Formats: sequence, structure tokens, C-alpha cells
Amino acid sequence: MKLSTPGAQLPSAPSVAVAPGGRAVIAWWRRDSRLAPKRDVIQIRRRARFGAPFVGPVTLSRRLRNIAARPDAAAAGGLALVGWTDEAHAVALRTLPARGPAVALTTLDEGARVDLRDVGVGIAPAGDAVAVWTRDPLPLGPPGGDRTVRISIRSGATGAWSAPTDLSGPGADHPAVAVAPDGSSIVAWERAGTIEATTGTPRASSRAP
Repeated sequence: MKLSTPGAQLPSAPSVAVAPGGRAVIAWWRRDSRLAPKRDVIQIRRRARFGAPFVGPVTLSRRLRNIAARPDAAAAGGLALVGWTDEAHAVALRTLPARGPAVALTTLDEGARVDLRDVGVGIAPAGDAVAVWTRDPLPLGPPGGDRTVRISIRSGATGAWSAPTDLSGPGADHPAVAVAPDGSSIVAWERAGTIEATTGTPRASSRAP
């Protein structure tokens, strides 16, 4: 089955997440040169259960000049979460309930002089969630020299995301996150030729590596 529109619209590599029962979300960014200069958008299709059709596409973002990396998606219970970075040097996050429109966009502003990459997201059925990404001050120095892994945590009770904070020391890259159904989480990344990790729950501060 074809989920994106062929022709002038160039899709990115997709991100896929599935929850028990077959509820699923597929996310990608789409570039349409006919819409230049703001030619990029984040889009998704969702499926309610095994055997159901994928509904959409639905556009989650505003139109952007350039999206540098694919979005990331997570699903648990009746919830889904999609995260990406945008040209305003911010991390954008949207939570999708089982029914109805997506929750209003959350934008985590990281300042004008940074490069943001490698967004990863995870969510629990109660709505507790974690987002991680890399932040590199501009102008760029030695490859990865000042890059840190950043984290924001969502409260399932309030729906609010915490202010971004550093999770790693300088020189970190390629973060990955997983969130279990009970809300516990693990974040891992590469730094100085080793793999570092931290554990925690969305309701508690993560412990140092």
C-alpha cells in the first residue's frame, strides 16, 4: 500500500510505532518543491487496530524551509507521540490520542545558535513520555566536541513537558530512548568511543550515567 503522495512530493525515511492490538502510527517529513521556499511538512498516517486502514495523511507541523532529519514516533495504549526538530532551532512534539485531533504542538526552544539532531521519543499508556535529542552550539567546532544529549520529560497527569536539560557530557551522539508501559525509561548514547546510559521514570529525575 502507498501511504505518501508520489510525484513532486519527496518523503523522508519513515518512523514506525505499533501498540498492542495493532494500533499504529507512521511518520515522515515530506518535501514538495512546488511550495518553496517553505516546502517541508511532518505528516503521519494512523491505524486504529489490526486490519483497519491507515487514515491520513495528516500534517502535524507548520510549513518549514528545511527539515534535516526524520521524525521519530512512539505508541502505547491509545496514545502516540511524534517528535522532530525544526528550522527555528526547537524540538517540536505532538501527542495523538486514540480519537480526535492531535494535542496542540509543544515547542521546546533551544536558542538561535544551535544545531539540533537525532530526536528520539517514547511514551507510556498513561501519557508519561520522554524526548531526547542532540544539541550542538554554532558555529560547529570539532566533530561532536561540544554536542550534548538533551532530555525533556512529559507528565501524564498534566500533559506538560519539562524544560530541556543536559543528560550527557560534551561529545555525545546518537541517543536512543525506550519507555516501558509502567513509565520506566532508559536512554543510551555514544560518547568518546563508549556507550553510556541512564535510567529513570518520566515522573522522576534521571540518574547520571
